[in-house]
Formats: sequence, structure tokens, C-alpha cells
Amino acid sequence: MVRLTGCRHSAVLLLVTLLLGLLPGTARANAGPPRIGGDTGGPLLPGKSDQVHVLGEVLRFDLHPDLETASVTARYTLENRGPALKGQPFVFVVQDAGDGADLTASWQGEPLAVEAVDTAGFTADELARMAGAWTTVNAWMDPVTGEPYTPGEFYGREASARYFRFAVDLPEGASGELTVTYEQTAAWDRTRYALRVHHYQYLLLPAEGWASFGPLEIRVAPAPGSRLYFAGNLDFRQEGGEYVAAYPGLPGENLAFAVMDRSGLFLGPRTAPYYWLGFAGVLVLAAAVGAGTGWLAGRLPHQGWAVRAGVVGGLLPGGALIVWLAMHLLMAIPALREQSYGPAFAGIGQGLVGAMLSGAVAGWTARRMWRHRRSGAGAV
Repeated sequence: MVRLTGCRHSAVLLLVTLLLGLLPGTARANAGPPRIGGDTGGPLLPGKSDQVHVLGEVLRFDLHPDLETASVTARYTLENRGPALKGQPFVFVVQDAGDGADLTASWQGEPLAVEAVDTAGFTADELARMAGAWTTVNAWMDPVTGEPYTPGEFYGREASARYFRFAVDLPEGASGELTVTYEQTAAWDRTRYALRVHHYQYLLLPAEGWASFGPLEIRVAPAPGSRLYFAGNLDFRQEGGEYVAAYPGLPGENLAFAVMDRSGLFLGPRTAPYYWLGFAGVLVLAAAVGAGTGWLAGRLPHQGWAVRAGVVGGLLPGGALIVWLAMHLLMAIPALREQSYGPAFAGIGQGLVGAMLSGAVAGWTARRMWRHRRSGAGAV
């Protein structure tokens, strides 16, 4: 969200509010004024405006197909109802879970010169003070249930803040559109469901410092053909394939939403059904390998040799094959593709169980085959 602070004298800074707090693992943005005097002064802190009004804002998240990043566009219709503001500086801060792309800004369609700020110039105390002054986003949404996480449930990816600044001339009585765009990398949680949950957060409440704030529209646009679980802490509705929230002014809380791909989750969003499905497949394979091994062993001339050869063949070469098949079977299930080493380790365990079943089936089959051959030879 952007906020502007107007002034009658050149020493007072114009304020725009789009800073998101400093919680780790989130993707967020906000703005604040630079330190007065350039290299001296305090941290970036919010202020008040009595002459710059936000007539409306459209905030849009275009999600990429992998859901890991989104192209964010914030369009603000501004009106300066006071004296001219010459070259007023804006500081825009983006905090997300990746390296991030450069931010761009334009006023009335004309690009503005944007400069990255070296965050090494701020102390830990200054950064902490900034986090408290701008507020933080502490809501983590469950895209399946639509409920927020309980405290301590989120284990996400670390985030880092990147600061940008630019200047805008606002003549007396001027109105126009300020557009800010950037790429945002989502925080993610891999432990809650089969696939990764991607979290996006955006600070809204600091915009209360503007002279006034008009209608707000938030749009989250999935990539074409996407099938998602989606939940937000605001009142979103589906409209033309997008998730839309609209308010006559600022809502009473900051924005948080979460998305998860639902393609391939034909047994639901949790991992257990897919591991059980894989285990059932492993047992079928093990029975088939054991039956084939026993059929070959049953051709030996003595029953004892046939049974022992079948058991050993089912346990050793057959068991090794089953372990290999089990690992690759689980790793091939789309719902388990983001479970790190879990499918491999589970495949080893399932494969060992399958090896024992293979040995048992091979021994039983070898005995049956040997007796069948003996009975056939006796009849002849």
C-alpha cells in the first residue's frame, strides 16, 4: 500500500506507505520516507499527510504457474489538494523469500528513476523500530480449510528486505496515477500438505496516515488453466477465474492469502493416502515378482531345492528389484513430488516389506509348481 505525506516546505518529506513488516518467510511490500539529510537521521518511519488523497487503488497479483512468484502491480490514483510538491522522495520496501527483481515505478505513464538502497546502512535497532512502526502481517492462511494457522504452526523460508527510492513531482491540485510493479517471491510451507503451500502477505493498515483513502480493489489472478486451493483473510470472491476483494476504504487488517496447486491430488491434499496407494502397488509388484521367481524355481528336480531357491530368489534379487521399484513408484506420484527424501525413505521401507512378501510367495509358488510337475509326470 502506498502513502504520501505532503508538505509546504522542501525540508518536509512526501510519504508513501507500502512497507511490509520484517517477519521472516513472507512476501510483502510497503513504503516510507528516506532519512532526512540523506546519510544522517533515523530509520524509515511512517508519517502523516494532510494534502495528498488516495482516490482509489487497484492491487493485483498475477501468479506464475509454479505459484512461487507473482507479478505485483499497485495502481494508485492520487490527488494533491495542497501546494506543489517538488521532487518528493519515495522509499519503497519489498521483502520476500527470494532474490527478487528490480522494482519499477511510473507517474502518469512516465517512468521514474528508481534507485536501490543499501540496507547495510541501518542498524538492527533501526530495523526493529521500523517493524514496530509500520505494523506487521502475522496471518498465515490454510488454503484448504480457509482458516488461519494457529501460532507456531508455520515453518517457512527466510525472507530479506530490499529498499528502493524514487522522486515524484506533484503540482498544486494535480491528480494522476502512480504505478509500482515488482516480482514477489512467496514464502512457502512444505510440511502441512502433500504439495507446497505458498503464502503472500501485503501491508495495508499504514495507509491510514493518508489524508483520505478511497475504494480498494485487490485481485489475485492464477495462471490460465490452474486448479488451486485458495484462502485469504479478507472477503474474497471468485470472479471470472480471479479472486477479488473490494472495499470502500481500507479494511481493518493487513492482507494475507495462500495458494496451493490441487492438480494430481485426486485423493485429497494430505500425503498419507498416496503413501498407502504406493504401498498397495508395491505389494502387488512383490507378489508378481515372487510368483515369477517361484515358477522358475519350481522346475528344479527336488522339492527342497525348489522351495529354498524360490525363497532366496524372492528375498535377494527379487527383493532388491522391489526396493528399487518401490522408491521410484513413490517418487513418480505427483502428490509426493515435493516431499524431499520422504518418498525415497518410505520406498525403502515398503520395498523391504515387499521383499519378504516376495520370498514367501516365491517359496509357496515353487512348492506348488514342483508338486504340479510331479503329479503330471506320475500321470504320464
